[in-house]
Amino acid sequence: MLFRHRREHAHRTFRTRRAHRFLARGQRGSTTIEAAIGITLLVVSLGGLMESVGTVFDSDRMSRAARAAARSLALNPAADACAAIRTELRLPADFVCTSKWTLDIDRDLAPSDLTATSTDLTTLDPNSALAGSGDMVLVRIGTLGDSPDLISMALARSEP
Repeated sequence: MLFRHRREHAHRTFRTRRAHRFLARGQRGSTTIEAAIGITLLVVSLGGLMESVGTVFDSDRMSRAARAAARSLALNPAADACAAIRTELRLPADFVCTSKWTLDIDRDLAPSDLTATSTDLTTLDPNSALAGSGDMVLVRIGTLGDSPDLISMALARSEP
């Protein structure tokens, strides 16, 4: 009788171990799936973050280029705006700015010219008849194409 009890106990123990192994194998599979889903979400999130950072970086670069061109023209009206942009963006010396962007330059603006036209400097028409008696320079850099978009703009004042 004691022998029969031990055999039944051993058989139950074997079934329990086999069930544990089966359940543990199922756990390992679910852990792998959860890890794969988590890693995929992490990679997609990091990709979106990198795209956002790249957009902000490009916008900042173009703002610095517009400021450099406006500052250069404010100090020397005969200066080449594209040369200042090439220097700021570290572009090759033979790069032609108008091949990639539109450059609108308004010279000799007065503060009244800016407020009389609009509070939004993007609507200033470069061919409009402004007073032209001021000492400010407005540089706008835009995209080429059928529907040009404003990329960046800068305003600088000439100092005597």
